[in-house]
Formats: sequence, C-alpha cells, structure tokens
Amino acid sequence: HPDFQRIQQELEELRFDAFTQICFRRYLAMVVAGGGWLSDYDVYPLLQDFRQHTLPNNGDFTLFDIVVPDLVAAGKHQWESVLLALLDDARRHQNKDETQINFWTDTLGFYTLSRNESLRIHTGRAVMPGEKLLPLEGWSKDLCSTRSFRKYTKGNAVHFAPIALIKGSIERRRRRPKFRAEVAKEALANLREYCGRRE
Repeated sequence: HPDFQRIQQELEELRFDAFTQICFRRYLAMVVAGGGWLSDYDVYPLLQDFRQHTLPNNGDFTLFDIVVPDLVAAGKHQWESVLLALLDDARRHQNKDETQINFWTDTLGFYTLSRNESLRIHTGRAVMPGEKLLPLEGWSKDLCSTRSFRKYTKGNAVHFAPIALIKGSIERRRRRPKFRAEVAKEALANLREYCGRRE
C-alpha cells in the first residue's frame, strides 16, 4: 500500500502495542487485496459456504458480530475509509500520558463509528459465541432442540475467542492459540453428531 509507511508511523506515534498495530494493519491488507471477506483465525463457518459471490450491503462495511470485527465484509474503498476513521477515533481517545501504551482497539472504535451514518457501517449478529458449543462433554440431542441453542446456531459462523473458552470451561492449557483449533474441531464434531448441523 502506498501509505503503509505513513500509517505505520502513525500507529507507532499512537503508542499501540504490537498486537494492536497488527489489528489495524489488516485493514490495509484488505485494501491491497481489493476488499472482500476477513475473519479472525478462530472464527469457523457454521454453513457449508456462507460467502456470497457479491459482497453484502452493496460492499458497504459489514460487521457480522455487532461491533466486533471477527467476521467482516467490505469493498476496497470501504476498508480504507474505515481504517482512516478508526485512526482518527484512536487519536481522539489517545492516552495523554506519553509514558504509557495507548490502549484503544478497533472494536472500541466501532462503538463510535457504527453511529456515523456517512461511513455506512452495517452491523448484525451472525456469529455465535463459542461458549454456546462448550463444554465439550455432556452433549445430547435434547440440547439441540432448546430454543436458546437454536437461536445461536442460526448464525453464519462461531467464534472461539479466548473469553469463550474460559466461559466454556476449557482447561487453561487448551485455551492457548495453538490448541484452539483442536477445541473448535471437537465442538463442531459434536454439533454434527448430535444436531445434524454441517459446518
């Protein structure tokens, strides 16, 4: 991206930690890729193929988990516009103490930006919290027919975020990123076996 160096310098001047800088740089990566779909690495599809051939909402920026950017679709220019708006929002919320790391995330930014009509940000609830498929033990066909369970499994995807694994009583060792795929695989196998749901 032609503005990569300038934006990287701005991320450093905002005193973001390395992880937060990566979160913001992925918007630039999506611009370079020409727009499209982005998901966190711990988000798994619940449908055989939930991607559409055309982007939803005419390519406007679309968040599928309220304001959490764990599953997003947008056109190239919308990715760039939202990145610039997020950086502007981060500057407004910058920690004035220059000895401290500035804690501001894209998720926090979307609380503000989702109300900005000029950005045309669409939000929805199509990502199931991973704890709804946890713990891994104690599954039964009866669980699948409960109203609360059916409500959550109507979504496009499931997010096995760190907090989901804690809420789902997954032991500490298996919450680490390198084991998260294992947990997801077991949970989705339960969903297939007991509920006949194919991811």
